Amino acid sequence: MKIFTPEVQHYRVTTDKGNKFFKYNGWPSICKDERGVLYAVASSMRLSHACPCGKNCMYMSYDEGQTWTKPMVLNDSYVDDRDMGICYLGGGKLIVSWFSEAPTNYHDQIQEYDWFGAADKAIVAGFSKAWRLLPKEEYLACAGSFVMMSDDYGVTWSDPVRLPILGPHGPSVCKDGTLVYLGNMLYNDTY
Repeated sequence: MKIFTPEVQHYRVTTDKGNKFFKYNGWPSICKDERGVLYAVASSMRLSHACPCGKNCMYMSYDEGQTWTKPMVLNDSYVDDRDMGICYLGGGKLIVSWFSEAPTNYHDQIQEYDWFGAADKAIVAGFSKAWRLLPKEEYLACAGSFVMMSDDYGVTWSDPVRLPILGPHGPSVCKDGTLVYLGNMLYNDTY
């Protein structure tokens, strides 16, 4: 049996290094275009894994991942934006996907977590109070699974399109150009 050992280099993609809060990035996806540009997306500017504050951001690297742009916010709704995926389709076309979670009782549960600091708990409590002031139909309109497209290498993006399924890292493109997106049915009586 032939053993394959790839050469590996590690680099870090981060948000603002001087920021004490909102520096957690989770669930990244990455793709590369024909020019060699790397595109990474993640649920960024979070307090931690369990957090209602997530924004979906994109980062780009022009040097094989050694350095990255500052975060570009692609989606920031009233609810927790997470699980972003990205796929390069060729010809400057990108598709991103994500899931935005409607407010649930986990905001209240966070107050019981001993690993969550007092300042983080206060931020979550503030978010929890804020979304409760919104009409239910307004924040539920932000919840669900979505995709949007760019035809110009990520400079501009289409309006989001709601999908009935969720696949955390989004679609993939096959050799013949067919787009495949596998996921679980998302909607039930709540959404």
